Amino acid sequence: MNINKMLKNKGFTIIEMMISLVLGALLLGGIISLFTNNQQTYRIIQGTANLQDNARFAVDLIGEDIRMAGYMGCLSNLSNISLKNVLNNTGDDFAYQFNIGIEGFNSNGATWAPVLPAFISGMAPAPEANTDVIVIRRVIDNGASLVSNNPSPSEDMKIEDNTTLEDDEIVIISDCTKATLFQVTSANIQKGTGHINLTHNAGGKFTPGNKNEPLTDGPGYNPGEASIYKFVSNVYYIGRAQDTNGNNINNNQGNPVLSLWRRQAAAAPVEILRGVENLQILYGVDTTAGSPDGTIDQYQNASAVADFNRVITARVELTVNSIDAIGTQGDGVLRRTFSHTVRLRNRGS
Repeated sequence: MNINKMLKNKGFTIIEMMISLVLGALLLGGIISLFTNNQQTYRIIQGTANLQDNARFAVDLIGEDIRMAGYMGCLSNLSNISLKNVLNNTGDDFAYQFNIGIEGFNSNGATWAPVLPAFISGMAPAPEANTDVIVIRRVIDNGASLVSNNPSPSEDMKIEDNTTLEDDEIVIISDCTKATLFQVTSANIQKGTGHINLTHNAGGKFTPGNKNEPLTDGPGYNPGEASIYKFVSNVYYIGRAQDTNGNNINNNQGNPVLSLWRRQAAAAPVEILRGVENLQILYGVDTTAGSPDGTIDQYQNASAVADFNRVITARVELTVNSIDAIGTQGDGVLRRTFSHTVRLRNRGS
C-alpha cells in the first residue's frame, strides 16, 4: 500500500470544519436577515398601497354624497319655497329633515356639539369620541315627470316609467315652487302605457308610513310641471369594527379596530370600510350678516356652524390605518391622513 497516497487523501481538519461552519452560519444569517427585511419592506409597501386605496374609496364615497348634499331636483333655494313632510312622526324625523341638506356634529371627548339627536346617539355601534359625524340628505335621481295626480291620501298618481321605484321608498314630489316628502305604499308598472302607478296611502305596513292628509295644503301638483325624486338620508361616522355576530373586533395587538359606518334613513348602520380610525370635517361657511353673498368667509367645525344651509364647501379629513401592526414604530400600525375639499352643488358663487 502506498502510504503517501493515503496521506494525500485525508479529510478536513477540525479547525477547517469549524471555520466552514462559522462562515456558513454567517452567510445563512445574512440571507435570513435579508429575507426578513425584504418581507418587512414588502408588508409596509403593500400596507401603504392598501391605505391609499382605502382612503381613495372612502373619500370618493363621502365626497360624492357631500357634493350632492341638499340637491332636491329643480329646487335651488329651500328657504324660499313651500315644504311639507307627510311622513308619520316615529322618532326618526331627524333623518327626513329634507330642508337641511348637510349637517354635522363634532366631538370633544364625550361631549358632542351640537348635541347628538337620539337618532344618532342610539346607533349601534355608537360614534367614537373625538371624531365627527356628518349627515347628508338629498335626492338621488333625475326624477320622473308627473302624468296625473289625485292629492287625496287614498288615491294615486301616475309618473313616467323612467325610474325604478319600490314599495316603501321615501320620495319627494316637487314642481320647483313647493315640495312634499312622502312614502310610496305601492309602485306598479302599467304595461303598455309607459307609466308607473304610485299610491301614498296613510298607515299600512311600512315605516314610517304617511299621515292621513293630502300632499299640499294649497294648490295640488300639476301634471307636466311636477316630478318625483328618490330621497336618501345618509349618516357617516366612525365606530367599532364588528363581526357578523355584532362582536367588536381587535387587531393582532389586541387593540380595537375602527371602521367607517353609514346609516341610511332608519335602517341599521352598515360597515363601509374597516381601518378608518378618524373622520374630521371643516365646513366652509358664508357668515355674511343678513342675506348670504355666496362666498366662504370662514372654515368652521360643526359646533361653530350656526346655519348649515350657509355651508358652501366641506373639507373632509380621513385617517386610515393598516388595522394590524406591521411596522416597528409606536404600536406598529401604519397610519395616513388624507384631506379633500368638496364644494356643494348649486351653493356659493
